[in-house]
Amino acid sequence: EQEWNVTVRNERLAALVSDADVAFVIASVDGHLAQGLLFVTELLDGELDVMLAAATHLTELLFALYLATHLLLFWWALFRRTVTHAAGEAEAAREIVRALPLHVLGQDEVDAVAAFFEP
Repeated sequence: EQEWNVTVRNERLAALVSDADVAFVIASVDGHLAQGLLFVTELLDGELDVMLAAATHLTELLFALYLATHLLLFWWALFRRTVTHAAGEAEAAREIVRALPLHVLGQDEVDAVAAFFEP
């Protein structure tokens, strides 16, 4: 429970009720505090919405950058691995061709086979 530090002096309260000038001042500012507080609250809510929208946009941008970076790194690693594997397979095919008994073929056929498998 909230505690208020307000002292009520009954002798002054009677003056507030009976004085016409004081009644006019109280009546003229009646509701202004609530309106001012509502205005400040709306202003702060608007600023909060703008800040949250900016933060959300930046978070989404950073997440997209994070995903793009990881996808590119994954693609690069996969591409490198594929190229390395393909080069190994090509070398294995060259070794098989080199092991073929090409001495039974004519020179033109040997050159055609060699040209096909050499880089």
